Amino acid sequence: MLMEPAGILALGFGLGALHALDADHLLAVTGLSGSETRQSGGLRYCLPWALGHGMALFAVGGAVLALDLAIPHRLSAWAEILVGVLLAYIGARLVGNWWTERYPRGEGEAPRSRGAYLVGLIHGTAGTAPLLAVLPAAAMHSEWAGLAYLAIFCVGVLTAMLAFGGVLGSTIAALARRRDRSLGMARAGIGITAFTMGLVLVGETWAHG
Repeated sequence: MLMEPAGILALGFGLGALHALDADHLLAVTGLSGSETRQSGGLRYCLPWALGHGMALFAVGGAVLALDLAIPHRLSAWAEILVGVLLAYIGARLVGNWWTERYPRGEGEAPRSRGAYLVGLIHGTAGTAPLLAVLPAAAMHSEWAGLAYLAIFCVGVLTAMLAFGGVLGSTIAALARRRDRSLGMARAGIGITAFTMGLVLVGETWAHG
């Protein structure tokens, strides 16, 4: 039985929210915002990441709908490898900043915010699997239903990531107010985890590519 459009849209929102909370996504935005101390710091990186991610997903999904294209496996594989490389770089940089106790300030923040948008774009290109799992069902109703599904999926991603950004910013600000080593140790732990996960992602994707 064909799923009703309302059910497809609700499913799209839920899948989008879950997709945003993938471990590599959370580690990327946490690593990018790791040098922040303000409560708004998490949102400064989660928002551009979510916008970049949504832009990539909408472009890829729109091409699938409009041109009846299949996503090349090699494109997704290389995007996954690039995600791993970027994640390892973000982690290494965060650990390096913690080690030298030189956390960027002032003018250094803007490039990282723009970098979050770029990381989101790459994540979106690599993360099309949950999108395309339901997109054909939406497209069976009409191309407009498919586009609506794409949009609501991206809204789910944005909503979940903004919620995480709020929690992340509050946590960082609370640790910063303690004025002890807890924030530095948290940054180091996040950096090491991101670096390790990046290398594992590259290795697994390369082995199965």
